[in-house]
Order: sequence, then structure tokens, then C-alpha cells
Amino acid sequence: MEGTRAQASGGGTRGGEGVGPAAGALLGSLVPDEAKWEDAMAEKPVVRVDSGSGIFWLIGWMFTIAFAKLGVGQALLALITWPYQLGVALRG
Repeated sequence: MEGTRAQASGGGTRGGEGVGPAAGALLGSLVPDEAKWEDAMAEKPVVRVDSGSGIFWLIGWMFTIAFAKLGVGQALLALITWPYQLGVALRG
């Protein structure tokens, strides 16, 4: 009795518990197999590139704000153009 009940409810397989056999088969096929998932993740190399230029840009921007005594609007503009702003401050 117990075996026929499990078969009628989708076989009790992963993704198919408590649903009919057709829905259990469909849901079971949508859930990825753990072995395949681990193999796919192992094949993709993780590449991390960090040249340190971001910290250089931040230090240059903050130095420019302080050295050129920029206001809030000019400081936000200098976020992109701080080398130019620093050149203007040094020249003039």
C-alpha cells in the first residue's frame, strides 16, 4: 500500500514530492543534477583582476579637492576630471 501511494504521488523523487506523476517528472527534470552542477562550476575559472588603479584615482581625487579648495559641485565634477582640475590649480 505504501509503495503504490509513493508511486501515485510522483515517486517521492526530488522535485516531485506531493504532486502527481506528470508534474513530478516535469519538476524533477527542471531541478539540476548536483553532480552536473558541480562539474559545470569546476570547469569555469575565476579570474580576478585588480591593478590598484581605483585607490590611486580615489587618492588623487581627494588630494585635488583639498589642494584646489573645490566646492561641492566642482568636487563632484573633479571625480572624473581631477587631473585637469589639479593642473589648473597648479598652473594658476
